[in-house]
Amino acid sequence: MTFDEFNKHWSGLSDKNRKKRLIRGFYIFKKIADKQLDNFEIFIKKEGLQNDFDIYYFFNVVKSFWEDSFFSISLLKKKKFYHYAIYPVRTMMEKIIKLIYFTKNEAKRKEIIKKELLLACVTNYKMSVLNGESGDKFRLQYDELNLQKEYCPIYEVKIEQLRAFPNYETLCRGAVSILMGGEEGDGDRLYNIYRYLSGLPHGNIISIKMKDHKNDKKFTRDFLLMMRFCEETIKLMDYHMERKFTKEVNDAIKKVEKIIFSP
Repeated sequence: MTFDEFNKHWSGLSDKNRKKRLIRGFYIFKKIADKQLDNFEIFIKKEGLQNDFDIYYFFNVVKSFWEDSFFSISLLKKKKFYHYAIYPVRTMMEKIIKLIYFTKNEAKRKEIIKKELLLACVTNYKMSVLNGESGDKFRLQYDELNLQKEYCPIYEVKIEQLRAFPNYETLCRGAVSILMGGEEGDGDRLYNIYRYLSGLPHGNIISIKMKDHKNDKKFTRDFLLMMRFCEETIKLMDYHMERKFTKEVNDAIKKVEKIIFSP
């Protein structure tokens, strides 16, 4: 189902009805995601891949995506925190558009993973030093990843050297056909939604307006997009697990569509 199909059907439903359907649909996707992650973790332990950086990176990005989504839905269910539930959707969006880029660009995967892990080491190292600690743990991890001396030492390297992904505007252009059913040239549409989500936590006027119930239709529109993120994540996970869950994934998508499009 495309984003526009979602949006068109939901425009005539009450906000209460939309939230109810969102929550039901989310838990259908979450059930499949939990099963995928459990099976993936069993596979990692069985094959002794706990220290495999490639596996570690992908598994943890997907895992953190679902942690963000569960947090968002938990807020949505609470009337007091309802209008803050959209905040985690931005980080979910960042992760799914990066996973789409990662999946599309097989030749770049090793480089992406290495840079992301190096960047994490640098970030943690700087935080440790800032807190008066040595940061040796992260320096050693960095040096292990940087055995070929491709990059400067951890205390000299520039963050720009470790950027593994294009900017978010480019990532949105590459993901729009998958997430919204549009052409790559429609990327501005998806990027504008990303900019909107990015502005919410910063106390700007949009954030203030979010508390105006007149904006509920726009608000639930963003949660419809979140459902697309969830759907695409279980599909990507299935792809990287050699289609082990394809039937269950397709069945889950059909169930969610039935919930969304029911009268």
